[in-house]
Amino acid sequence: MSEHLSTFGAYPVGQICLPGSHDAGTYKLERSTAPGGTRSNVITQTLSIYQQLEHGVRWFDIRPFLIKDSPGDAGTWRTGHFSPLGGVLDWQGGCGASIDEVINDINNFTKDHSELIILDVSHVTHLLLETKGKGLDLTVDHRRDLLDKFTAIKHVFRTTADPEHVVLHDLPLTDFIGHGEAAVVLLFDDGFDRGELHRRGFYHSSRYSVYNHYITLAQDDMAAVLSTLNPFQVFGPGANNYSVLKLTESHQRAEFPLALQNVAGSAYPSVLTIDNVLDDDLLTLSLAISFQRYNIAHGLRNKVVVYGARLIVDPGAHQRLQECIDAPRGFPISNENLGSDPWLGLKKSCAIFYWQDGWAKGRYAKEHSSLHLEQDIKSIEYGGSDVKNQGVYYRFYRALVERGGVRINNDNLGGDPKVGHRKKCKVRYREFNGKDTEEYEVDEDRYLDFKTFWERFAESQSSHSQW
Repeated sequence: MSEHLSTFGAYPVGQICLPGSHDAGTYKLERSTAPGGTRSNVITQTLSIYQQLEHGVRWFDIRPFLIKDSPGDAGTWRTGHFSPLGGVLDWQGGCGASIDEVINDINNFTKDHSELIILDVSHVTHLLLETKGKGLDLTVDHRRDLLDKFTAIKHVFRTTADPEHVVLHDLPLTDFIGHGEAAVVLLFDDGFDRGELHRRGFYHSSRYSVYNHYITLAQDDMAAVLSTLNPFQVFGPGANNYSVLKLTESHQRAEFPLALQNVAGSAYPSVLTIDNVLDDDLLTLSLAISFQRYNIAHGLRNKVVVYGARLIVDPGAHQRLQECIDAPRGFPISNENLGSDPWLGLKKSCAIFYWQDGWAKGRYAKEHSSLHLEQDIKSIEYGGSDVKNQGVYYRFYRALVERGGVRINNDNLGGDPKVGHRKKCKVRYREFNGKDTEEYEVDEDRYLDFKTFWERFAESQSSHSQW
């Protein structure tokens, strides 16, 4: 964020979208239970805290576990990814980086980078870790010990306001990093004495209230069982189709292209959180959201173009993009088309917002692919009224992209324009690589299906062949 102080400096920090890391400390497996505490089931990240910081992460989900080898052991504080299954399995999971490693990585980063970093500390648990994990009482002294450990963090942000009532998310960015130094904000959930927090310069999590948009996919019970039994997991989580990392990969591949349109149709988040931060995707998406929120707050409808985690202002790049929007046609993502290579050696992504047809439209694509601007919803009419609701647009656009459909009713169309009357819905749209605008009209309570006849025919043949 320090790079964008000139834009966001006076802006409330809660209105900026921070890149977030889910279960940030479980990028390695140090200790685990049996049978469920495998790398496939535990590891959610593959980069260290320092490397995640280098890739733009500024909000860290930190889950400390006090791990004991025996009842008389003093224990060590580590990050962890565990689940309380109960019964004979009790707690299952494993430990990642130690809290000391987390602290060292943050201190090493803030030596050279004047950035705002937020640690969201939660799910604090005390476990006896043998073959399985057994939950133990977490005392006031244990919590105090954890707080004392976190006092080793440098550049802790202290406000001159009353820490019990300060609203951190309303403070401008310059209050945190406007003086050339880093600022680390530590937030703790319920269970910690407020006085103990405040004496150390820490805060209760309610002091920084955010809307966190997650692009994560939790491993359900069946996936966890299949992951544990999969013999290919000996080759690592990447070879196990049911591992957390493999499920994350497929989920991100499906959700990233729709992420900007999703938040435009619901709410622009203060934190965008993912598993397995690998490249510039998270930072690129977060910056695009931040600049879009800024533009809306200031009554602007400028295009937002972010490539390789850099705001693109090159007039030539904007002109080439606008020509593709107007045509419409695909816009190839390349250094040449976007005017520069902002992140050497990394396969980059591009995220854009633009206004057209009365809607804010958000698109995303990886380098060496294209923004398919031709695939779009051009208009939605329901009961004779034009629908400009962002949530409705997202619902129809997602159905178009995923070859699905929408049930035509008042809920899905944003309201009832003609109470007591049967209505029709008319949608004008353009297909992937399509040259012509098509029109689809459906009666209320019917299903508008974007699949073509041949797509439905292929599905039916595939279904029959399985029998």
